[in-house]
Amino acid sequence: MLCTGHKSRRELAIRSTGFVNPLKRLKLRINNEDIAYYPDLMVDCDNKNQEKLFIKYPSVIIEVLSKSTARIDLGEKFFAYQAIDQLQEYIVVKQAEMEVIMYSRALNWQAESFKAEDLLIIPSIKLEIPVKEIYERVVFD
Repeated sequence: MLCTGHKSRRELAIRSTGFVNPLKRLKLRINNEDIAYYPDLMVDCDNKNQEKLFIKYPSVIIEVLSKSTARIDLGEKFFAYQAIDQLQEYIVVKQAEMEVIMYSRALNWQAESFKAEDLLIIPSIKLEIPVKEIYERVVFD
């Protein structure tokens, strides 16, 4: 499931919250600045998001991490995302190995690592998903 176009049980679980359209590629605008990104997936639980082209108030942001995106995703983007008051969790899904890292506002943005045998719990959207399911169609080299 390492892409947002894959219709899966996880996507349906997230969709069932009524907060997100994971197939629609929207820009994320950071506060009122001219900073914008295209996260791999955002969960929008805020009724303040009335724009058609971008989201400003996501509760959860998920990025798929690769060698080419790691520096930006874990540096520049992570720093910028922390400025979004409504953001509760920033989740990084590693592409090269079965590991998901969640940074949570409730834990002062400290990293929590989840491996294959773990259950990823995203409190702000009340979603629980086994890490193995996130990688069910992935073949590692």
